Amino acid sequence: LSIPHTIMTQETHLKVTEEIMKEIDEIPALPDNVKEIRKLIRDPDSEFKEIARSISRDPGLTASIMKLANSAGYVTMNRLETIDEAVKIIGMRGINTLLIATGVQKVVETRYKRYESVWNDSYKRAFYAQLITKRINESTKIGDQVYLSALLADVGKIVMLSLHSDAIKKIKVINGFKGMLDSDLIEEISLGLSHSSLGALICRKWNFNESLVKTIELHHRPHRAEPEYRNLIYTVYLADIFVEIENNKFRFEIADDGVLDFFKLNNKKKFEDYHLSLKDNYNSKKNF
Repeated sequence: LSIPHTIMTQETHLKVTEEIMKEIDEIPALPDNVKEIRKLIRDPDSEFKEIARSISRDPGLTASIMKLANSAGYVTMNRLETIDEAVKIIGMRGINTLLIATGVQKVVETRYKRYESVWNDSYKRAFYAQLITKRINESTKIGDQVYLSALLADVGKIVMLSLHSDAIKKIKVINGFKGMLDSDLIEEISLGLSHSSLGALICRKWNFNESLVKTIELHHRPHRAEPEYRNLIYTVYLADIFVEIENNKFRFEIADDGVLDFFKLNNKKKFEDYHLSLKDNYNSKKNF
């Protein structure tokens, strides 16, 4: 079911968008303990032991970081057993990345329903994206950033799927729609406020850096990528379409030509072989 834009008035679009924007305003900030440890990480005088000790004071945070570090979505050579080991091996940037990811998951899962399938796709997308950076020799430069961007790419989708019942009722009343709403329909009736745009707005509220915001915003529209963010956006886009192909929601023939050329995957056989190698790697990590 789709609602043609031609029957939607400007006033209707503004009201729908307003309801979704209200939801953004009510999303909590990242937890204080996450912000405090991130501040410690930014301090050039901080030592690994001090950071590990600060994380260890919060058993819940420690467990969450270790779970993410050892998940199928994060590329590590060996299983990590302690937070001290994680800080040493992953490094400051890596721990900062996992802190943000942990904080976002805590906020999202506290306020909204847990959408297991969305998070599972996100872990897989993040894993694929990290491996794809090696194809262009960018893993050391953008590896952590690409992991976070790919992991959080669908945070807007979770918010859309979880809109409070009052907001959904208002959207239904505004549009005279009596059936169930899904994220695709909400995106359409909100006049271009797609889940990727919503995700970018949420990340701006959390004061994340511009490269992360832009990658989340444009991960379905790589042709709009500015040169400085191109590698990040192209990488997350490619990882995302591999996941979507596995979900039977995408196919090689409609992939962005610029991205395929960039990664030298414009040949369908090469594309499929590379996809298969990523899947095999991911499945091996899952079973590790």
